[in-house]
Formats: sequence, structure tokens, C-alpha cells
Amino acid sequence: FRTWLQPMRTGVRKTDSAAPSVPRCLHCASRPLCVVGKLSPPERERLGPFILERAFRKGDVLQEQQRMSEQLRIVKIGTMLLMRRGISGQRSVIAVSGRGQTLGVLALLGECEILDCHSASAGRMCEIGLEAVRRQGLADSRFLLALASLEVASLARMADWAQLVHLRSMHAR
Repeated sequence: FRTWLQPMRTGVRKTDSAAPSVPRCLHCASRPLCVVGKLSPPERERLGPFILERAFRKGDVLQEQQRMSEQLRIVKIGTMLLMRRGISGQRSVIAVSGRGQTLGVLALLGECEILDCHSASAGRMCEIGLEAVRRQGLADSRFLLALASLEVASLARMADWAQLVHLRSMHAR
């Protein structure tokens, strides 16, 4: 798998200061599943200049278990395999995720990531530097509550996926 840190041929499009990202966020299909969509208009405006939109390719490593993230990454489009390494070091896919998946949340709590995340398809994501979130004073209780709410929904989707896989394997017996 390619690592996320390698340069990407598709490049990076930084939010243009003449055309703030808020209008793009307002029309984004992932807005209901995105922490930026949960912010008030003034908070979105303050955060807008710090939002980067990145393309990723199939096979890119988007997050690594036991590493501290420096960005929040919100998937706009694309599919990812969420994996966990066991004691043996073997990776196992525990879920498939896509639009709205937020990566890097644990870094806001000072924790390393608990999952590997590899792209299963090409896609796009928005990236927000955690330092910018802290510097703008946006890592407040409202922001963290919005992130927690999105994480609960993400865990529910993972549980649904795991249940589906378990049911399919039971029927195969």
C-alpha cells in the first residue's frame, strides 16, 4: 500500500482566500455527516481558510494505527477499509466506510489512532489541521460534542457492517 505522506499526482487544492470554502461546504453532499456542517456559520467562516481538499487513490494509507494524527480528515467521496492490527501484527478488516467518515478524531484527545485506514477506491477528502482548530479556539465543548455524535454514528455503521458479515458467514455454514 502507498502511504498518505507520498506526493499525489492529483495534487492538493487549497481553499482560495478570495473564494472562501464556506459556500463549497454549504453545497457539499457530505455536509450532514461532517463536523464542519455541524458548526455555526461564524465558526465555519473562521475555519474555512484552513480547509484543504485532497484527492486520494486506491491503495493510499489514510491513517495508521498507533500514530498521532495531525489533521482531521473528512471523506467526501470514496471507499475505505478500516483495519485493526492484532497481537500477531496481522491486519484484519473490521469495516468498510465511505462518505462522512472522519479520521484523526482521537488526536484531539491526545490519543494515537486505533485503526489503519486504507482507501479501497479513489476519492476526495477535506483535511483540517488540528493546530488550526486549536488556534482558532474551535476545539471547544460544542465542537467535541459534534465530533462525538459523528463518531457514535460511525461506530453504529461499523457494528451494522460487522453484523451483516457475521450473518452472511453463519448462513454459509
